[in-house]
Amino acid sequence: MEHQVDLAEYLFTRLAQLGLGSVHGVPGDYNLHALDYIQPAGLQWVGNANELNAGYAADGYARIKGIGALITSYGVGELSAINAVAGAYAEMAPVVHIVGTPPLAAQKVNACLHHSLGNGNLRVFADMYKSVTVAQANLNDPSKAARSIDATLRECLLQSRPVYIEMPINMVQTKVSRPSAALDFSIPSLNGINAPNEDRIVNMIFNNIQNAKRFMILVDGFTDRFQISEEVNELVKRTKCPTLTTPFGKSIVEEDLPNFHGIYFGSAGEPKHHSWVQSCDLAIRFGPLEAEVNTFGFTAKPPLMLQLLSTSLPSPTLRMEKRSTNRWTSSRSWRDFCVN
Repeated sequence: MEHQVDLAEYLFTRLAQLGLGSVHGVPGDYNLHALDYIQPAGLQWVGNANELNAGYAADGYARIKGIGALITSYGVGELSAINAVAGAYAEMAPVVHIVGTPPLAAQKVNACLHHSLGNGNLRVFADMYKSVTVAQANLNDPSKAARSIDATLRECLLQSRPVYIEMPINMVQTKVSRPSAALDFSIPSLNGINAPNEDRIVNMIFNNIQNAKRFMILVDGFTDRFQISEEVNELVKRTKCPTLTTPFGKSIVEEDLPNFHGIYFGSAGEPKHHSWVQSCDLAIRFGPLEAEVNTFGFTAKPPLMLQLLSTSLPSPTLRMEKRSTNRWTSSRSWRDFCVN
């Protein structure tokens, strides 16, 4: 038994191994037992006034530390937090949402429990979270619980989006094998990668850059989520190419570089800046967020863009778009190529 630990200890130990230092949340009757395992795992408990605040705090923490976590109670607690978790999903913040849930015996008979809707459907809240998380784990099977935790945490970091972990109150002290190795974050087999086309894609990018008479770099906010900020800054330094950011991308580029020219506000900014960008015959845009508030009513878009849309699983994507008088005339995408 010396190689076994309680399930809650396993979960919080894994989170500590991933660099998490604090767990945000609100105590509740279905998660109280699990809270006792936070500090022994070397983590700090950060209690919040309500679950929505806890969710936003975990989101901000994740953007700085690379992973965040919050714990709420079933039903009333997780519903309060779902707005923050949805925001983390939209802006690619890797947040682990742990929910203390009713005992399995009550779930199996669809008991009418407090914090439920009173209709016997105890899965309704978990179903809601499927739309705002990239992976879900219900720790209801001792033989699979540890593997489910590992797989879910892996998806959280690989896809840089929230995940949802249910811990029934009677499973908190269930024995599982102690973590024996670090989590595996290796990329899956390259069988699905579009390897034969990689040289052609690289040549296409290189030729577009070489043939461009006025070339710029536009850095957007998901650059940070893709974990390519250092590489992008190195590209900006080496090419000395005129570089701007979107509002969402502010602070990613070193702003004291001589070729950094601030935030691109589209038609809402200085007319001379907007006209200069629109005269560029090539822009490479990293980590774009196409929202109207980030593009000032969709006006902050150069005429020809190579956009690195995603470096994360399951489908790294590059897209080239051409636009004429605010209308896209052509678009082409390449998927499943190695981006490292």
